Amino acid sequence: MARSTTILLLRHPEKDTATGNLTGAGKNSLLRQLQDTWREGEYDSLRLYASPLPRGQQCIPVLERFATSIGLSCAVITEPRLYGLGHLMDGKALKDWLNPILGTTDAMVTDGRPSIEPSSQDFEVRGNTYLIRHYYDKPCPGFPHTRREHGAPIGEMVRDIARLPPTGARTLVVVIGHSGIIEDWLKSVYLDNHPDITDSTTVGVEDLGGLLDFGEGPTITITHDGNGRPTARLNRGPLHNLQVPLDF
Repeated sequence: MARSTTILLLRHPEKDTATGNLTGAGKNSLLRQLQDTWREGEYDSLRLYASPLPRGQQCIPVLERFATSIGLSCAVITEPRLYGLGHLMDGKALKDWLNPILGTTDAMVTDGRPSIEPSSQDFEVRGNTYLIRHYYDKPCPGFPHTRREHGAPIGEMVRDIARLPPTGARTLVVVIGHSGIIEDWLKSVYLDNHPDITDSTTVGVEDLGGLLDFGEGPTITITHDGNGRPTARLNRGPLHNLQVPLDF
């Protein structure tokens, strides 16, 4: 019997830019979104993952409420790969370099949040848009790795999920991550499906469906054949039915 696993790779829900914390409205919206998805997809098995960063961890009670509301007991796994290589970023050096390029004046946060935390939505949007296009294959000041390398852990996580034996006929996997790193991985999938593109700077966020909105992201459908061998396809806006390499 064929079995399928659906991964919802979502950016965290709405945040308050001033504090970096999730809003109550955002948490409630995520809960309703997951309940609707579960009902419409007629799933019978569940796995839950969250980023180790504060907004990912703030989603854990929401994910637990969701599991309880559908009558399941499901532990939330904290997945460090959802942070990519962010722990290697020098937030001050990156902002000092980007501000003149972007025409922004983003300052360092001083309330204990990670140094790469943007203090304005404008800087976050412009910064991600610029870096995803121009620094996919080269490092930049404040970050000794490429954006391709930054997004690679997402692909590793997807491959690991695909290797797990299905626990039901239709498994839903909810993954809560962050804008930036998810788009970096989406660009890798896009380029894998367009081998004729030799210059990665010709591919920007507009080709990937735009930057992720709160609570939004790609759907990866993993189908297991009769021998248990998986194949994976990705959908998100203009990214339609892209093959996700599983490297088996």
